[in-house]
Amino acid sequence: MTAGWQYLDPPRPGEGARYSRADVLRVERWAWAGELRGRRAEFFYDGFEFWRQLRSGERQAASRRDAPTDGWWHKPACNCPLCRALAPDGVRELAGSERRGR
Repeated sequence: MTAGWQYLDPPRPGEGARYSRADVLRVERWAWAGELRGRRAEFFYDGFEFWRQLRSGERQAASRRDAPTDGWWHKPACNCPLCRALAPDGVRELAGSERRGR
């Protein structure tokens, strides 16, 4: 797991869809939930497992039961079926590397 994926640009108030834990499990994409602490969310999902980000900076595996049931979000450039369905006119924001043609 790449450590940088734990960090995110926090969503602006009123921006970005919020998904349920079941949605997050179904699409198997990176997602974040819970209280924001700087550029880290209290919980994140790496597409395989749920994790709790401790205040110390360490992460701890979290069971599905312990992960929030709702309030999950994806990065703005996510192209999963959930995010594409909610994007206005079906167009999603391009990630930095996509804009640069990589």
